[in-house]
Amino acid sequence: AVQPAPAPAPAPAVRPSRRLRRKGLALTISGFAGFAGIWFITAIAGAASVDTADLDFQTDEERARKRAFGTRLMIPVGGPFAAAFVAETATGALFSALSGVAQVATLSMGIAGSVLLARSNRERRVAFGVSPSPRGTMARLSMRF
Repeated sequence: AVQPAPAPAPAPAVRPSRRLRRKGLALTISGFAGFAGIWFITAIAGAASVDTADLDFQTDEERARKRAFGTRLMIPVGGPFAAAFVAETATGALFSALSGVAQVATLSMGIAGSVLLARSNRERRVAFGVSPSPRGTMARLSMRF
């Protein structure tokens, strides 16, 4: 009588290296931190513009324009672009628009890093085993996504 072959030992799970599991972490942190820093500085400039709107020697129109500029600067992402349209000077409009571009770029970095990080943290396992049996060869393939 032929003894049945023992069941094959499962193949060790293929586990991504620690570095691959953290893919996108640096991009996420730098993107969101950069966005927060740029927005914070822009919001402070907006608050300063609102505060200085009530100074003497200004017409009501100038005060309203400065308040509108400052309040728009305090809005994240779209605010600096909207503030560029009511800026008093071309320099103010340029720096306002550049702040908006920097906010969009750093926010995009943070989102892209988050997507990479989420995709790299998925655990994928592939196991393959082969063993002889009384009726031939037995092969087993299992995958986990």
